[in-house]
Formats: sequence, structure tokens, C-alpha cells
Amino acid sequence: MIIFDMYKIFKFKFRLQDKTGVSMKRYIIAIITLLFLIPLYSEDEMMDFPPMEGPGYGPRDEWVKRKMGRRHERFFERHEQEILETLKSDKNLIVNLKILKEKDGEIYKDMLGKLYGMSNLKYAESDEYTLLYKLATLQIEERITIISYYDSNKTNSNQFETKIKKLVTEQFELKEELRKIIISKMEKRLEKQKEFLGKRMKNKEDIIVKRIKDIIEGKETDVEW
Repeated sequence: MIIFDMYKIFKFKFRLQDKTGVSMKRYIIAIITLLFLIPLYSEDEMMDFPPMEGPGYGPRDEWVKRKMGRRHERFFERHEQEILETLKSDKNLIVNLKILKEKDGEIYKDMLGKLYGMSNLKYAESDEYTLLYKLATLQIEERITIISYYDSNKTNSNQFETKIKKLVTEQFELKEELRKIIISKMEKRLEKQKEFLGKRMKNKEDIIVKRIKDIIEGKETDVEW
């Protein structure tokens, strides 16, 4: 049943491609991107880290098990070097990823997975990609800073607080910029839907007549129906 449903979906997409000229490859890339990002970026915890152990934090073992799983392990066994290769132009990021891998291997895999997942947005949604990329690099730096602070038995607390405040402030500003872009695009889509609704209401009788004709003749009705 599931296979049959998937067949119908792809048959519809190919039919839509013939009418709109939209490449099927773009649909596939978009679907793969969404499937990878949805579990990683929920509305409430977009790119958030698991809690650290220590004062003010809870145990993170269960979080890691729930988030990663064996599937992620197999993925990184096969593709870790390939992902790093795509990021090699950002030398500072590569250095920080190596440090993070040594200090916390699970979070390293999580962040590398997020960087890989957002790569499909690089050209399709370049504004979002730029902000998400900067946000990821800041959060990697934040994680390294926190771990280093705990490893040093909390020495230089003033310096630590200053750096953490800077990193958190920059992350907040990036997240707000990202939300502004998302809201702006939603507003544009809403305006298009309102315009489309107006056209449909204006052509109501014609649309209904055509639908009835298609039913009688056993034809597929246009997507606009």
C-alpha cells in the first residue's frame, strides 16, 4: 500500500513537471533536505545543544542516545571525511571541529550532521544558509569554550563570562535575523495565496464547468482545481 502511494506521488510530480517545467531533481533535493533537517531543527530547540553535566545542567546521556542512534553512527563512519572536505575552505571551522571531536565526540557528530544537512540550502535558500552556518560556527565555539572552562576547574571565570556573553549575544542576533527572513517569506507567500484566491473566486464558474467536463470525459483535472 505504501509503495503504491509513493508511486502515485511521484507520478503526480512527473506530471506536474511536464506542465510547469520544474525539474524533478529539485523536488528530490528539497524532500531529502527536509527529512534530514526536521528532526534536527524543531521550532523550540533550533540548533540547541544537549545539556552539559555539572551545576545547572542535567545528565545528557539519554539525550545523546535519543538524538544520535546507530543510524547516525553508520552515517559518519561512511561520510565523515566527505563532509569535512566540503568545509575545508573555512580553516577556522575545521580547527574548531577537530578540537570538538577530541573533547566531545558525540556533539562533534551532531554539529557535523547539521552542517551537512543545511548544505542543500546553500543555493536554494542562501540567506537562511548563511545565518544557519554562522550560528553553527558560533555554537561550536561556545561548546569548546564551556568544555575548556570546566576542564580548567573554572579558572579565569571573568574571561569566560565575557566570551560566553559575546557568543550568546551574537547567536541571539543571528536567530532574530533568521526569524525576520522566515516571517518575510511567509508574508510573501500569504500575499500570493490571497491573490490566487481572488483569481479563483473571480473565475469560479469557469473552474466549476471545467471540473464537471473533466469528470464526464474521464480526464485528469489541472492542479489549479
